[in-house]
Amino acid sequence: MDSYNKETIRNTYSAGLIHHLTLVVGLVCVGIGQTLLYTILGPASREIGISEFSVGIIVTIAALVITLSSGMWGRLIDRLGSRNAYLAGMIFYTTGTLFLGYGLHISVNHSISALSAFYLLLVIRSLTGFLTAGIHPAAMTYVAESTSSKERGAGIALIASAYGIGSIIGPILGSVIGKVSFLLPIFVASAISLLGVILGFFVLKPQKKSLTNKEKERILIRLTDKRVLPIFIGISLTYVGFSCFQQTLSFYVQDVFNLNPERSISKIGGLFATMAIFMIITQLLLIQIIKPSINFLLYCGMWSCVTGFMFLILTTQTFNGLYLACGFLGIGFGMMIPAIQSSASLAVTKDEQGGVSGFLFGASAFGY
Repeated sequence: MDSYNKETIRNTYSAGLIHHLTLVVGLVCVGIGQTLLYTILGPASREIGISEFSVGIIVTIAALVITLSSGMWGRLIDRLGSRNAYLAGMIFYTTGTLFLGYGLHISVNHSISALSAFYLLLVIRSLTGFLTAGIHPAAMTYVAESTSSKERGAGIALIASAYGIGSIIGPILGSVIGKVSFLLPIFVASAISLLGVILGFFVLKPQKKSLTNKEKERILIRLTDKRVLPIFIGISLTYVGFSCFQQTLSFYVQDVFNLNPERSISKIGGLFATMAIFMIITQLLLIQIIKPSINFLLYCGMWSCVTGFMFLILTTQTFNGLYLACGFLGIGFGMMIPAIQSSASLAVTKDEQGGVSGFLFGASAFGY
């Protein structure tokens, strides 16, 4: 009997690990596309003829759409199942990335006016945000359903690390393929995310869809909930700093160092990759092996972020200073993001995991 139980546990663990790695592969694809977007959008906007403020409006409205739709996706995850919600989001993400590449292509080639390009990119990003807001919550819900409370922090950190992995591959992809064609990396990212869809379809297990009315009421996570309100504030402020850095870096590098679009993408890709590498080291090595407490991650992560931003302020107009700042920011955000996400997951019941996952994703989008 003991041997049977051990074998069952071993098989369950192996299956769970394969499922989690499948989710990681899909989210890596999302990370590739998102990082490529921030790498390319700045230089592309200069070629199109739209201002930095207009780019900020596109990002802000798309993030607002995600914020407003995240609660809906939290409920849909529990009705459809985390697997189905995840796959639906990945399919929409693949399609949205393809349309974004086409929109940027006709905009850069001035087939449409700058004003039309602004509205087109705004619609594509907003619609894609609405349809894909369930990807990360569904992945985190899948992990929460398949891990114990003790293992959840490491499991969620593994999922969080996927974005960092994509953030390494994305800039490298942009730097290499971007030399062939300015916008080719976007179309390649769409093809890669399609592979994530196919893998998820064959590996992930179907989830239960039915819920009672009482369960549906309990799953809804409100902003006034005292268990999660401090977490909402914390994740929002964390992503304010994270998004400010991402959205302004490309403009800063191109202007301060007076670089052309192709050269800018190469340099920006290196900086984003540096931050992502340190995020990966933090999340895959430090957290997974040492498994430090949430309080330790929050405290050390906060001071690492402060140090990184101070380097940005004090070491202007030097790439060495920017690389050093990106390293500290990678460590800091690599600690803080999974720590806050784990706090939210542990603050609610298992039946509320889908709701809190959508709540968390909305909080991060609110930060953007």
